[in-house]
Amino acid sequence: MKKRVIALLRVSTSEQAATDKVGIARQQAAVERVCGVHDLECVRTVELVDVSGTSVRHCREIQEIIEDVRTGAVDGIAVAALDRLARTDRFEDFGVFQAFQDAKAVIFADDGVLDFAGGNTFMLTALKAAMAGSELASIRARMEGGKEEMRKKGRHAGSALTLPRGVAYDRKTHAWSYTPEVDAIVEAFRLIDEEGVSNFNELSRRVALKATGLKVTLRNPIYTGWRVIDSKRGGPKRVGPDGRQAARGKVKRAPEEVIRVQVISEPAVAPDRFERVQAILDAAGHRWRDIRAHSSGVIFLVGGIARCGYCGCPLYGSTNLKGRAYYRCRSNTPRHKAKTGGCGFKHARRADIDDTLRHFTAEHLAKPETMREIIDHAIRSIKGRAKEPTVENVEAARGKLRRRRALLIDAYEKELITPEELAKRTGLIKAEELSLAARTGPLGPDEIDIQKLAMLIARGAMAFARIRNPAEQKKIVDQLYSTVDFKDGDIVGFTLRPQFLTQCTESCYTGIRSKMGR
Repeated sequence: MKKRVIALLRVSTSEQAATDKVGIARQQAAVERVCGVHDLECVRTVELVDVSGTSVRHCREIQEIIEDVRTGAVDGIAVAALDRLARTDRFEDFGVFQAFQDAKAVIFADDGVLDFAGGNTFMLTALKAAMAGSELASIRARMEGGKEEMRKKGRHAGSALTLPRGVAYDRKTHAWSYTPEVDAIVEAFRLIDEEGVSNFNELSRRVALKATGLKVTLRNPIYTGWRVIDSKRGGPKRVGPDGRQAARGKVKRAPEEVIRVQVISEPAVAPDRFERVQAILDAAGHRWRDIRAHSSGVIFLVGGIARCGYCGCPLYGSTNLKGRAYYRCRSNTPRHKAKTGGCGFKHARRADIDDTLRHFTAEHLAKPETMREIIDHAIRSIKGRAKEPTVENVEAARGKLRRRRALLIDAYEKELITPEELAKRTGLIKAEELSLAARTGPLGPDEIDIQKLAMLIARGAMAFARIRNPAEQKKIVDQLYSTVDFKDGDIVGFTLRPQFLTQCTESCYTGIRSKMGR
């Protein structure tokens, strides 16, 4: 009976699969010759295009072939050469042969047969695959070395697609030149240098080029006549979707590797103008990064804890390149407004909202007597609104908390979470247990150490009032408040962190909430 095989044809790039190339046709002829010599039945042919030999194990098609081999649907595969199946440059790449060994399958190639039922196939397969991978590394090294020499001589080693915008290169004469498209780029340099236009959206509108492309184009010194290559492909090999080729990431060259060659004698942009524009773009970039990174002077004090007093949605910090900062309700952002219709919260200046919180913390939370009144009122209010829980609900809630605690301990023992994370989450469970006990017992405000709780909160508020550094103030605010509600510039409600309660009493409420004005 004829052995059933799958024919595998592979080329590393899509260019090699073009109709004017012979890569696929040559492999097809070799596979037909192999099938004829060994009397094989080819059940189907699989063509892999744009797949490197070092990445074949990631391909869906290869996984399907391996599954057919594993289940015995076929007896093996037919290839033009073993390197069409794999060029191994990593030890883990040898795993592609494991399915063939397990199923005692056969790899038929034009240069020999690898029968995994035989005794010497393991060493022979490993040797051939390793040699193919070494050959690929040598080819790549020679190719990259040749390209590097071309770059040092001022020649272009890539395709026309990699040329900068508005630049042309003649491969016969090795001459560089500008195309008419460079006029738009020259105009962009003029607008920045003479008219002070540094907004890329405005530049894009006036020179009819995409803003994203301009950000890179205006940094290229090729428009002063000099070609500077200060980066290269490096880092770990990356595999694209379904095992297809993916470019390695770019990394900065070492100073001694940087290539700087004058390729055009008459520049499109004067060198002094180019340098002035680079300084302007650098300044704008630093300002943008400082604002977006919330550096000194642009810290949103209540960011992450602020809530809208109208709809309850979070308040987000928003800045612009002029340094102006605001808080806005999520309901009023374009994305959510179409769904919710928005709410009554108007954009509020960051300084106004932050100053409101500073004033409230220093004037109210820093006074123990005021805090005692707030806590007493909150506890009585919550106790009055609380519904009498049933025994079944209480036991179910306790069981859920016990299971959560057991899962946390199990995760810690398996080293899935850190000791700090375990302590933090256990503290939150303890707070819920105390809250459950408070709601089910006959506790009143007199049974809670209100004085100790009030003093703890007041000490944190007084420490906050003494600090002037916004970054340090932000840390205390995040430790003190859970949420703060703002409406028309005033604080209309707040929730303290439950950690205060777990530190002060054995049984108390975790949701102290006070509705009060500024």
